Amino acid sequence: MKLVVLLTVWLSATFVSAADTSVKLLSLIESRELSLEKTPFSGWQNEVTLTLHIDGPGIAGARKFGRLVIAKAVDDAGTDLTRRPENAPPRGADEFQDIRTPQTFDDTAPKPTGFDLEVKLPTLSARKATKLARLSGTVRVLVGGEKRIVTVRPIPPQYGKSIEDPSLEATGVTFTISDPAKRGPGERLMGGSNSVSAVIKGPMDEIAGVRIVDAGGEDCSSGSFWSDDKGVRTITYLLNKPLANDMGLEIEVWPGQKTVTVPIELEDVTLP
Repeated sequence: MKLVVLLTVWLSATFVSAADTSVKLLSLIESRELSLEKTPFSGWQNEVTLTLHIDGPGIAGARKFGRLVIAKAVDDAGTDLTRRPENAPPRGADEFQDIRTPQTFDDTAPKPTGFDLEVKLPTLSARKATKLARLSGTVRVLVGGEKRIVTVRPIPPQYGKSIEDPSLEATGVTFTISDPAKRGPGERLMGGSNSVSAVIKGPMDEIAGVRIVDAGGEDCSSGSFWSDDKGVRTITYLLNKPLANDMGLEIEVWPGQKTVTVPIELEDVTLP
């Protein structure tokens, strides 16, 4: 049996401006779990969740955000809220997410700007604590650029070759489609004929997306898996049907985009 208690406080006045970007706290939720029967998932509900709103001219035209790093989070009792329990699930903080415009239910209100960011702290504050004394960190935001689609069709003749395209070269990324005959055992086992593998070198964030399409332009992608090693990514794109000789590969890039690092600094936030 499991009992979970959620406590929420809605705040709108706590924010810190850095240059031409602001970080505003919208809400703080503290959840405490009591597990009367221990399981491998016990304690996963114990966390502090903050919703922040990032806005300002510095992120105008932002497309994606990610690479969230929380350097410090401590309550006024000295508890380190960044300490992760041994059995806590991993967080996808390194992954970039598409920015969605905040929803509004007032048609007469000005169009929302900026985006919301959720921050999860894996350790609860002490019961005697009354404030989140300090939270500091950074989040990266991809801003600007011009969308380009690099198309490779058909795929088989490009095996083992680095794709040559001005838009791709402008990003500093090298994209090489792997020869299936030379793929490693893991790639062959996981993907087989329903896959395309590649080696990517350079700034991975410059690639906004990759699709494998059939002769009619229909997306055949069904997922991917990869491994990174010193700036080199070996990736396998999985397909929902066997790779055909007339299939193509489409790489979405945004030459000219910038990566903006937004500081996050909050102090003396009242706990619920």
